[in-house]
Amino acid sequence: MLVALASTLFAAPAAAQSSTRTGVEPPVQAGIAFVSTLIIGTMLLSNLEGYTARVAETIRNRPLESLGIGIFALFGFIVLVFLCALLGVIGLLLLVVVIFGFAFLSIAANAIAYMTVFAPYVGRLPSLVLAALVAAAFGYLPAVGGTTALVGRIVSFLLGAVGLGAMTIVYRS
Repeated sequence: MLVALASTLFAAPAAAQSSTRTGVEPPVQAGIAFVSTLIIGTMLLSNLEGYTARVAETIRNRPLESLGIGIFALFGFIVLVFLCALLGVIGLLLLVVVIFGFAFLSIAANAIAYMTVFAPYVGRLPSLVLAALVAAAFGYLPAVGGTTALVGRIVSFLLGAVGLGAMTIVYRS
């Protein structure tokens, strides 16, 4: 149950899950993606404006490096989940923290990546609204199916990985 909820939370912005995998219908995924992207994006813009700007600059200047590090971080998360599962009860407690922490980071990475794409065209605040709308659209794609859903999932995954990698680069520097 907890794993299904957490996977819904961090997969909704990326729209990488279908309702058969999470148990959540696409309209609900779209709503979760919209609200979570809007809330976390607003928190980032209002409280961590300098950090958000540095991550966006890293995305623009080092996209391939960010993508590689982001994919590596995703695999690291999977390994960490398996290691926590091996530790028994203490591991399960750690797993809750790890999953919710990663869910937050994933949503933040997607929000920053979407805003980075849209900000040069519409400005910073409208880019947040567009980011939430696009996250919702990607959340609804499993209902569309076919090639459109597949392309949307790939684009969303790549943007999220770039955002996560850029956040990692900024954190390390």
